[in-house]
Amino acid sequence: ILNLRFENTVPTPKAIEQSLSKNLSHIAMLEKTSKPPKSRLRIRNLAMVCLVIAFAGIFTYRHFQRSSPVSIELVTGPGELKTITLPDSSQITMNENSSVTYSSALPKAAERELWMKGEVFFNIKHLNDGIGKPQPFVVYSGDLKVEVLGTTFNVKTYRSVTNVSLNTGQIKIGVNDDPVSVTLQPGDFIQYSETNKKLVKRKVRAGLYSTWKEKKVRVKDMPLKEIAQLIQDIYGYKVSIDDDSLRESKITGSLATNDEKTFLAALAFALTIDIQKQDSVLIFTSKSKLKKE
Repeated sequence: ILNLRFENTVPTPKAIEQSLSKNLSHIAMLEKTSKPPKSRLRIRNLAMVCLVIAFAGIFTYRHFQRSSPVSIELVTGPGELKTITLPDSSQITMNENSSVTYSSALPKAAERELWMKGEVFFNIKHLNDGIGKPQPFVVYSGDLKVEVLGTTFNVKTYRSVTNVSLNTGQIKIGVNDDPVSVTLQPGDFIQYSETNKKLVKRKVRAGLYSTWKEKKVRVKDMPLKEIAQLIQDIYGYKVSIDDDSLRESKITGSLATNDEKTFLAALAFALTIDIQKQDSVLIFTSKSKLKKE
């Protein structure tokens, strides 16, 4: 319901004036002909009705012209994914338990702005303002400010950590009250912690960070050490692997990412490993090593 858009068609002042002039001309012609008194009364009434309609049309038109923009909020619940086309034709895909807020004036604003929580994938449409300059799109997530012109990227905020991965284009990342910003190129990944106020930048396979839209991640010959980093970025766990050979073990296939337990169970089965959780740390141990012990 929140995404329904209705187009209000209101006659312009010129159209109202032309219609009124036409009606008044018709009335004048009728008055020249001989009519019974009752007919003249009807004509006068008709003229009054036309005038009322004209003034009502002008009032309505001006009212719509002055109407203030409203704030629109979209929310997803547990297990719900939602793809939405914004009023400026940009497209966003929201992961479960996420929310976005933007103004109904988004397409016409000098700076398009959107506030989010949770995880959202953005496909921003490149627009120019009235004088040919690029119209920026700004995403706010916690302390982070992401400035965009036209690109695809993923933003995820969990607990006090925000991850931003860039698929295509170019974006600029800034932190509230900090004049310094970081520019990302395709394949760059930024992680920001509100606890220690630090930005960490590194190169990643950016496509893996937005595969949640398909509810699975496809990997080919990916070492477990890279998958461990992916687990840390997606689920927030630190991963401990004390065996060098296990760390270099490679996996090819498809893993479900929409459910943490299913993801870890599939990984444990594929690599014949044991995964134990201790607070916020996942400990990966080879089952062959466990048998020797």
